[in-house]
Amino acid sequence: MADGYEVFDTGHNRLVFQHQRLNAQQVKQVMVGLRALHLSGAEEARMVLLKACGRRVTLVTELYDVELHKVEAYIAREKRRRLLGAP
Repeated sequence: MADGYEVFDTGHNRLVFQHQRLNAQQVKQVMVGLRALHLSGAEEARMVLLKACGRRVTLVTELYDVELHKVEAYIAREKRRRLLGAP
């Protein structure tokens, strides 16, 4: 009873975090963001996802929920960069 987990018999050592895939609305958000970048093709979109996530992603549906914020933040940075005309 040192850490309080025994009261509910959950035990902190049994916590296993599960990453979930994006739902349809989140996939649509990412697709809208990628389309707004006016990319030249699927390979360039994959490169954007690679830079945002740090791993190779072949389909948007392969993204995990914990990666959604990183992807959206990267897309927003790219939009601003392209809007300002930076190289």
